[in-house]
Amino acid sequence: MTTQAKANRRKNQAEFWNDKQARATTPEQRVAVWFDACRMLARNAVKNGRPGLDDALAKHLHDFFQHHNG
Repeated sequence: MTTQAKANRRKNQAEFWNDKQARATTPEQRVAVWFDACRMLARNAVKNGRPGLDDALAKHLHDFFQHHNG
């Protein structure tokens, strides 16, 4: 993929996710948007030979849970 194609893809993804966030009307919907976006990044990373992003996302979620679980 060319540098320009990568830049276009990033721009299109940003527009897609920012539009979904703008249409979210509740905090729960905004959480779902960004959770889905992060899962998409992790899935794509695995497909591209970088499985560590799955582990990084799991660690962030675990840490968030531990921090906010009274």
